Amino acid sequence: MKLKRIKQTFLLIAVGLALLVPNRQASAYTVAVIKSQNLGPYDRAVEGFKESTSNRVFEFVLKNEPGESNDSISREIGHIRPDVIFAVGVKAATFAKTNFQKYPLVYAMVINPDKYDLTGKNIVGIPLDVPPTEQFKILKRTLPALRRIGIIFDPNISSELVAKAVDEAQNLGLSIKTLEIHSRNEVPNAIRQMRGQVDAVWMVPDSTVYSEESLPFIFTYTMDEKIPFMAFSESFVDAGALLSLSPDYKEVGRQGSLKVDDVLTGKSQNPGHLFKYRLVLNVKTAKKLNIEIPRSILNDASRVIDEK
Repeated sequence: MKLKRIKQTFLLIAVGLALLVPNRQASAYTVAVIKSQNLGPYDRAVEGFKESTSNRVFEFVLKNEPGESNDSISREIGHIRPDVIFAVGVKAATFAKTNFQKYPLVYAMVINPDKYDLTGKNIVGIPLDVPPTEQFKILKRTLPALRRIGIIFDPNISSELVAKAVDEAQNLGLSIKTLEIHSRNEVPNAIRQMRGQVDAVWMVPDSTVYSEESLPFIFTYTMDEKIPFMAFSESFVDAGALLSLSPDYKEVGRQGSLKVDDVLTGKSQNPGHLFKYRLVLNVKTAKKLNIEIPRSILNDASRVIDEK
């Protein structure tokens, strides 16, 4: 009887020890998440990542103020020795590539990654861009009479994207009027030249064209001249643009967790997971532009901004 109790005790101890030993495959990997800054889209991507991963996550936010150093973050990441780094945003991705070459890197929320040389044996990412074709299809469904689209851009930043957009627009029976600028001071004159020449303006992520200084003028002018304005982020729709088609940022984070799992388990990398797009419409703006948005588009929207 005493021997039986001893055996039972040893069995309980063994079970307890087994429960204390982490399951390496499920949750014992360590991921360092580096975020470029505290920004809504980045926050949602990280949220989606955390909701979808079973790995240990250590989160870091880069400092962005002049004179501030990220040396302490480098030391902390070196101390935890992560199995992989998940970088959110351009600054985080380039920071990780420069400082942690021995760790595999998965990046997300980066537009045009080739521009930042985010390539290498241990580097994979999730394409963020929404193809122009998809955006033009939505714009055409919203504005059935659409024929001419205006694009203002800095060729030093957006020439490749605009060239691609021109080709894809032609396949949809649309024409593109492009205006090149090289400084922010040229924006007001460029947008004025769109008057009577286009049925809508398409916004590209170009920092020369769209800034805190230029956006108020662009919104006011396009509204006064009844020119529909399609943005690349829903924050601009909140500010007065008619619509946007952008990635679902939480879904980008979820896809990032799948990409990280691929890296950790040694699976072959595909070019990129597909993620859902998020369509946002501003009905208040549509009313001011005397535009009636088709019911089919309203039904497909992820979010509709109305008077309520």
